[in-house]
Amino acid sequence: MNKRRMEEEASQNMTKLENELLINSGIDYDVKIEVGFVEDRIEEHLKTNQISFLVMGKEMSLRNKEMFDDLLRKLQVPLVIIP
Repeated sequence: MNKRRMEEEASQNMTKLENELLINSGIDYDVKIEVGFVEDRIEEHLKTNQISFLVMGKEMSLRNKEMFDDLLRKLQVPLVIIP
């Protein structure tokens, strides 16, 4: 799957999530869809934006344990892992 298609699919999934859970929920959120190495994308996003904490699905920690452990060592914000 090419980068453009992956970004489109992620955008469609986020729109579905917004419609089902977030619209009129009173929760402030921001989404930035990027394709690349997860650790690099997260680090760059945290550096260039005012991020208070990071929420990550449990699946991300299971995909690549080494990447996840390295990310944990570098994080300077709280991390919430959801099932």
